[in-house]
Amino acid sequence: MPPPEAYAGPTVPAAQVRKMLTGLGSMKLGDPKKAVSKIWELTALENPPLRLVLGKDAFMHIRGQVESVTAEIAKYESWSDNLQED
Repeated sequence: MPPPEAYAGPTVPAAQVRKMLTGLGSMKLGDPKKAVSKIWELTALENPPLRLVLGKDAFMHIRGQVESVTAEIAKYESWSDNLQED
């Protein structure tokens, strides 16, 4: 079934998501029941994390992003020196 005309343009976010999902092809995405089970476990935690990353592929992507941001801010850390008001 084709998408409604309002959502069919190539620059529309819905079309971009549809293209990404179609591009996954036969890639195994994981077991949604296992993910739900982990989310359910999270609800029982006294101090749950602010962010939860599920899936090794997602974890590797996020870790790469965190390492990139960490390296970038470390590069300019010295710019914060001596900024206190005299």
